[in-house]
Amino acid sequence: MEQAVDPRTDGRRARGAASRQAIVEAAGRVVVARGLAAVTHRAVAEEAGVPLARTTYHFPTVDALLRAVQRHLTERSDARLLAFLGAAKGRRASIVDACCDFLAELLGARRREFLAGVELGVAAARRPELLSVSSLSGALVIPMIRAFGADEDRARATFAAIYGFAVIAATQPSPVSAAEIRRFVTATIPSRLQRSALP
Repeated sequence: MEQAVDPRTDGRRARGAASRQAIVEAAGRVVVARGLAAVTHRAVAEEAGVPLARTTYHFPTVDALLRAVQRHLTERSDARLLAFLGAAKGRRASIVDACCDFLAELLGARRREFLAGVELGVAAARRPELLSVSSLSGALVIPMIRAFGADEDRARATFAAIYGFAVIAATQPSPVSAAEIRRFVTATIPSRLQRSALP
């Protein structure tokens, strides 16, 4: 016999999940705008527009909040990357064009979010107990590079070069130009792969 679900309990759960998600998103905005050091329960409660007690109820420690933020930002980043890959595949972009477009977005509209991911990754390396998901693994990017015909070693080296370039460029005071991005990508990708497109 199926047990009836009390709609009041179900409604409370839904409100609790929505409240928790709003707090995580607010904490993500704090990290992106001001960095890890700015994340406090009070700052996040103000950003989310909720009482301080609600933030500490869902996340008793700042570490717990940061773990949730890292998962949230990683999921957002992965979703954007998958959408990007789908678009590149649809237009049969070359690996050079795909990398240039990816870097242009990462260093343009997504620059602050990218830097937040780097900061969270560095924190995870320093304090493994703090954060549980690595945002620096290249788990989606390396298979993308391999899909263009690169072997595993070349794909890993290309990812490392592109990631390093992105970190350096994102931390400079002046934005990097599209021409600079293309020069770097063209110098990094082996010529035999430069015209290959996603299958």
